[in-house]
Amino acid sequence: MLNAFSLPLPASTAAPSQNPVFTGRVSVPIGTTATPGIGPGGDPDTGLAQPGGMDTYSIVTGGTERVRVDQTRVMVGFTSPPADIPGNSTFALSGPLTTINQDVRYFLGNSAGFVTSGRTAIGISYNVTSNYAVIDALSGGVAWRPFVISPNATTHIGGTPGTDALRVNSTGANANRVQVSGTGAGTGPTIAAAGSDSNVTLRLLGQGSGGVQVEGTGGRVGFFGTVPAARSTVTGSKSGNQALASLLDALTQLGIITDATTA
Repeated sequence: MLNAFSLPLPASTAAPSQNPVFTGRVSVPIGTTATPGIGPGGDPDTGLAQPGGMDTYSIVTGGTERVRVDQTRVMVGFTSPPADIPGNSTFALSGPLTTINQDVRYFLGNSAGFVTSGRTAIGISYNVTSNYAVIDALSGGVAWRPFVISPNATTHIGGTPGTDALRVNSTGANANRVQVSGTGAGTGPTIAAAGSDSNVTLRLLGQGSGGVQVEGTGGRVGFFGTVPAARSTVTGSKSGNQALASLLDALTQLGIITDATTA
């Protein structure tokens, strides 16, 4: 390659020093993190280098390797996959978690080989065999999968399909939904029906011959906004009105009825 500094050749035979056009392959020094092979003038420790050897290339700033591209992945923040990142990930990113004084790892790719360790890691991957997307999490040496998304837009929470604790199904055109709301101290959270319809019924269904069982701490239950009450005992004689009056009082306490009877 010829340039303006290739003297004593005549300047007419040298390549222009500005906006040159090259044909064929142009080779540059491999460089190191301290002195990259390609870089801006006046900033000798910033540029492109090949500190990882053949079939790799890196972006260096301030004498530190920031991004490395090898044959299979792009890595940001480290130069080789650490033990808590699957070796077959296509993308890996490291960033600080100063509140717990350790690094968090992010990766994209197949989650096979997800290794437990003392690190914190978050991964997004796709299981080709089972055909679902996965969000992996690793914290304190424990690996778990909080979210899995199936092809039919079903979200599995707490595990993969079949081991999940909660499953959210999408119809593809959801108009009505279940809404879970938290509250401040002094009131309880709510599970409610919501959506575009003015009146939406919340349905609780058991599976097979199973039903719906409502339990409360201390055995207290309330209906229609009534403060939960304990199970009442109906007393009095069945032959008179004592038992009937006791039953009406018990149902009223639970909020099931409004007692508007007269003596």
